[in-house]
Amino acid sequence: EAEAREDAGAREGRAREVTRQLQAMRKDQGLDISDRITVTWSATGDLASALRLHGESIADEVLADAQLRAREFVVSVTHPEAGTHEMVGVPWRFSRTPAQVTRPSPMLGQHSQEVLGDLLGVTSDEYESLVERNVSGDEPPQ
Repeated sequence: EAEAREDAGAREGRAREVTRQLQAMRKDQGLDISDRITVTWSATGDLASALRLHGESIADEVLADAQLRAREFVVSVTHPEAGTHEMVGVPWRFSRTPAQVTRPSPMLGQHSQEVLGDLLGVTSDEYESLVERNVSGDEPPQ
């Protein structure tokens, strides 16, 4: 029971720290109390738990705008590595040419060979040489 209270207190502390940081950013940007903002986050572990439990109070305290979420300015996207998270959607609306987020951001190097080969004329051997030298590929540089 004491451990559960300690965990709850730690999550609330993390949520308060997020609130403090967001309020500091508002102040640094010179935002007025009437200025609304949108807050999105992606987190794991204890921070994710704190944000799930205290997200509404954080939003209330930093004046996050639920209207932007309702207009799908903030959308939920599932990424193969990062999991499901929220991101900025399409910030405009056109009546005859609707736009929407249809996929997550690409994986590291996901389209490198396609772009270098198909669009820029790099041969397979040249591409493999680039991968060997850590210039391109789907792994972080060594």
